[in-house]
Amino acid sequence: AAPNFAFEHAAARGLPKDGETLDLSNVIGLINGSEPVTTSSMRKFNDAFAQYGLPKTAIKPSYGMAEATLFVSSTKHSDEAKVIYVDRTELNKGRMVIVDQYSENAIAQVSCGYVSRSQWAAIVDPETLTEVPDNHVGEIWLHGENIGIGYWGRPDETAETFHNKLDNRLSEDSHTEGTPADANWMRTGDFGVYVDGELYITGRVKDLVIVDGRNHYPQDLEASAQEASPALRPGFIAAFAVPANQLPSVVFSNTHSGLKFDDDDSSEQLVIVAERAPGAGKADPQPIADTVRAAISSRHGVTARDILLVP
Repeated sequence: AAPNFAFEHAAARGLPKDGETLDLSNVIGLINGSEPVTTSSMRKFNDAFAQYGLPKTAIKPSYGMAEATLFVSSTKHSDEAKVIYVDRTELNKGRMVIVDQYSENAIAQVSCGYVSRSQWAAIVDPETLTEVPDNHVGEIWLHGENIGIGYWGRPDETAETFHNKLDNRLSEDSHTEGTPADANWMRTGDFGVYVDGELYITGRVKDLVIVDGRNHYPQDLEASAQEASPALRPGFIAAFAVPANQLPSVVFSNTHSGLKFDDDDSSEQLVIVAERAPGAGKADPQPIADTVRAAISSRHGVTARDILLVP
């Protein structure tokens, strides 16, 4: 088991040296979890190790967390990792609408497979505490014998995380069937959705970037920035929101930001921080920032007010 970045790292740095042999034909499963699973990392890993007999079914995108004894869901033994493409705008509105892979607004979503038989995962509206139907995004709530009872010496956090009740369950096709009506549920802090019985993780509740009333997943913004310019180091980009009146003064003096200072303006604004790629350390930052800003605006309809490049 390893996080997603390890698969990409292994593909780039873990190949056998000339003359060495490697037989991966008996590999049953490699759990990929603990961070968003990307199609590019899986493709690179499969391409790199296919020549050594790695089965196409080896990579198992999975979901788990410490509070659930590490395991919640995974891809079936005989299945290859499943990827669907959904409409980005609809996803940001909380709905999974499947589209063609080459659709202009398509974004890839990797399935984390099926929830273990020993536990339950419900998709819940975190504000109304109501279970939502399949193809609708909500917070993932967990119940089962594998769930911890709390955090040692932290009663407030324990109550907030582990002692939650569902106000309403779906009358049909509920993912809570078999649990007591008064069951305690654990809030994961992760957004997820069921599509055809499989669990997809769309992002962290606290990481969601909300600008002008619209939701944006940070990993989606970061991917667009990364694709926009080779001057950015892949995997070393962060997208987040900052209140307008807390942005540095340099933002307001930059005409490209499109923002004027207002001491009373506390609206959330998008900021991108990215590490420069090797060889781009001395490149003029303004053209890079302009390229990234244009890509973000075109694809997501939001302006990156500040783009900070770090060594």
